[in-house]
Amino acid sequence: MIPIAATRSRNDGFTLIEVLVVMLIIALTAGISGYAFSKRQTDVTAHDYAREIGQMLTTAHQSAIISGKTAMVEFNIQSRTIVDHKEGHVSSIPRNIEIAILAGQELIATEGEVPVYFFGQGGSTGAQITIQDHNRRRAELHVNWLTGLTQLKESRGGNL
Repeated sequence: MIPIAATRSRNDGFTLIEVLVVMLIIALTAGISGYAFSKRQTDVTAHDYAREIGQMLTTAHQSAIISGKTAMVEFNIQSRTIVDHKEGHVSSIPRNIEIAILAGQELIATEGEVPVYFFGQGGSTGAQITIQDHNRRRAELHVNWLTGLTQLKESRGGNL
């Protein structure tokens, strides 16, 4: 009879070097994917950001109708923020995005605070918001003054 210890080969289990190589591969993969994800967060497209703003405007409109009270979303071009005052939500405008707003018949392109009001009966002050990314792709949001509804339209290139 052959002893059990004598039948074991050297291939049982992993060596320290094999374990370290696998851990190195996992660390590199995690590092690369983390970098790619962080770059994606700062490289948002005009269309994607327009959808995000459109959702914020739609939420404010619905909140105003449900509560019967005025809701306001304020665009601060200078500090590059958008604030939903009713929900208390603050969104920073990504660095690669430029915004121009036509509200109250005045074009405000580079500075100032521009409020968009939604009223309890469903209307709004209305606005036309143009969003452009660093690749010169554009998207436009139209907030209807009568109904308060927000509509997204895509457009091509040009200067903001």
